[in-house]
Formats: sequence, C-alpha cells, structure tokens
Amino acid sequence: MSSARVRRLVVVAAGALMAGSVGSSLPVLALSDGSQSPEAAVEQAEIDSGSGFGVKSSVVAGVSGNFASVLAPKTTGIFDRSATFGTGVTPQVSAGVGHTCALLNTGVVNCWGNNDFGQLGNNSIAESLVPVAVGPFTVGSASAVSIAAGRDHTCAVLDTGVVNCWGQNSKGQLGNDSTADSLVPVAVDAFTDGATAVSIAASHDHTCAVLNTGAVNCWGNNEFGQLGNNSTDDSLVPVAVDPFTVGSASAVAIAVGSEHTCAVLDTGVVNCWGYNHKGQLGNNSTDDSLVPVAVDPFTDGATAVSIAADLYHTCAVLNTGVVNCWGYNGYGQLGNNSTDDSLVPVAVDPFTDGATAVSIAAGYRQVCAVLDTGVVNCWGHNHKGQLGNNSTDDSLVPVAVDPFTDGATAVAIAVGDFHTCAVLDTGVVNCWGYGGEGQLGN
Repeated sequence: MSSARVRRLVVVAAGALMAGSVGSSLPVLALSDGSQSPEAAVEQAEIDSGSGFGVKSSVVAGVSGNFASVLAPKTTGIFDRSATFGTGVTPQVSAGVGHTCALLNTGVVNCWGNNDFGQLGNNSIAESLVPVAVGPFTVGSASAVSIAAGRDHTCAVLDTGVVNCWGQNSKGQLGNDSTADSLVPVAVDAFTDGATAVSIAASHDHTCAVLNTGAVNCWGNNEFGQLGNNSTDDSLVPVAVDPFTVGSASAVAIAVGSEHTCAVLDTGVVNCWGYNHKGQLGNNSTDDSLVPVAVDPFTDGATAVSIAADLYHTCAVLNTGVVNCWGYNGYGQLGNNSTDDSLVPVAVDPFTDGATAVSIAAGYRQVCAVLDTGVVNCWGHNHKGQLGNNSTDDSLVPVAVDPFTDGATAVAIAVGDFHTCAVLDTGVVNCWGYGGEGQLGN
C-alpha cells in the first residue's frame, strides 16, 4: 500500500503525499479497457518535444516512474466504443480518494485507480490505470442509473431501485448487514417502508440514498450522527433519517461529507446533520447534530437546487446560478476571497466571464463547478494541480480550468481528494491532478 493510502486511512484527510510523485495540472482523458487511440504512439513521441497545446495535439511534459505530469490534455484511449455518455443515462462521474468511476450510457459502470479494498468492483484487488468494468450487478439484467464513489467503496443505484455497493466495509458502508469487504457488487438491504432508491451519495465510511418516497436512508459509520437517526450507533443496514425541519418536505438531492450529511428539500431549503466543528452544517453553530437542522438562509433569499460536501465544508448551487458555501475555509474552499471559516452560507465570488453554475462537486479542500458556458471553474487547494489551471497555487476565488481536449465542454464534474474529472459533451472524460494511484485513468 502506498504512503498516500496510509495517509488517508490514518488521518482521514490529507497529509504528505508519496515522495517523488508528480501530479498532472491539466485535464487528461481517462482511458478505457486498455485500447489505444491512433494518436497514442505519436503523443508518446512528443513527450520531450516541447510543442504547445492544440486541439489535435498534446504533450506529456515529464515522466517519473509510473507517474506523468501532463501539462495539456492528451488522448491516449477511449471507453468501449459502443458506450459513451448520452441517450438514456445522465452523464455521471464520481471520484473517491484514489479511484474514479464513470456511468456509461449503456448502464455499465467503469472504474479505475486504487483497488486495495475492491472498490473497482471487478473481483480483484489489483489497481488499474485504465477503466475496468464493474460487475455483474446482483440483479442480472439491471443497469446503473446513479453512482457514488466513497473513500474506498463505491455504490450504484440500479434501474430496479435496488442499490449495489462494493469495496471496503469496515463500518458497514456497503449496507448488506456485514462488515466484510466485497470485491464485487453486493445488494444493500431493503430500505425503510419498502421504498426504492433514486440517487446515492458516499463518503469516508457512510452512504446515503434518496428514496422514491422523498425520505433519506443512511448506513455505515455514525460516530457523529451522520446517519441522522438521533443516534451515534453505526448501522450495517439502511436506517431512516429523522424528519426534516420542514415537516412535509421531501429530499431531492443528497451530499455526504466525511462525517456530515446534507439534503436539498423540495422547498429549496437545505438540512444537514452530523459533525459540525467547522460549521459545515451551516446553522450558525459548531454543535454536532444527530438529526437534521436547517441551514441558515442563502444570500439574496435564493433557494438551493443541488448540493456538494466533503471534509469540513459544504456548497450549494442556488436557483440564481450563484454558489454559496459554508464551513472550513483554510485553503479558500469557500471561494469568497478569504480563509476565514463561516458558520453560515457565504457567496462564492463571481465566476469567469460572468457565467452561472449548473452543477458542483466538492473535494478534500477544493470545489469545482460546471458553468452554463460548459467551462469549469475551481477554487481552494491546488498543490497537485487539482484546480486544472496549469498551476499549483491555491486560489481563494474561482479560476477557469484550462481548455478540454478537442475544444469540448463539460456536462458533469467530480472531485476527489487531489484529483478532478469531468464528463465532456463529446462523451469522453478528462481528468487532472494527482495520478499516483491511477485515478486519472491515463
């Protein structure tokens, strides 16, 4: 196990990375089942050429062992040619600590990167530097419709409403009434009231699903009340989150941080619960909560439409296209040109070119948003190039990710600890940042 893995398992978040590793600062296309694009050999020959970025050209600036520092987008392979992102399935990509997964338009899930606990779901513990197919699912003919990558486990909602999970299970985060890891998908136990799942979120050691009833079920680690059931007892099976602060409201979106959880309600209000020592619950307090509490009002009286959370911070896209964030801000991850923590929502500074946000993803100490222009802006921690702007300088305000391969635009985004991936409108995935465990898929 690499030192990067030991670092996260011991201290939950980041410390020193593997000595001598080199991250990539700009987007790089994730690979497929190992097939090579026609230009791959040409690109390899360009490693020392020093040629600049162009729509049809790409450069690998340096190679150290198995790690490449890619200073411009490069195409080295593709997913299965029959499976891109498009008709029938909403494009999705999800990033864990050292692994990444993508949902293809066929309903198949591909994963790549670290696999110490079977989080790639291919009946192996061998890491993969290119995408490998997960499966099969426990419902033979089922397809995935939603995915979530946690620290060392992964889950998918199937079109039957069943949830399958795989990978590490020390706290019951697979939800199958067990603490045994699984190298292949296993079925999560039945949800409360016989409901089915419609979306999923996963983090360090707990997992939550929005159900077709508008309720939320969670399972796994519950040390700080992150399961929301007025308890601190871990649960190996799904348990119902206590009623929301708006009595008749239903959840429409869910996000899980390392030890807290937040849901967007159909009223546009956000409820959060769990660990709160940095204000990540957004209720002007640092007290943990075992049940949902209301996040303070958003700027300009706006309402929330989507949500993202990670270590000790949370962000929401509002109906105005503005983003509000709250919680820990030591690296500028609140995006308000400050490093002061905030116990209530604060507005992220304006995005580049006056654009508005349409979706958002939060990583360990950084956040990225897809804008209505198809551009991606990121802010916060950047020491491995995870902001994608050809720099390793942190940013307290949004900065534009460098152009994607072939001039494409982004339609979905995922942020891991030190890497970021985007689904493009061309049906490919670009990734950037730390690639020491193969999480860039290149």
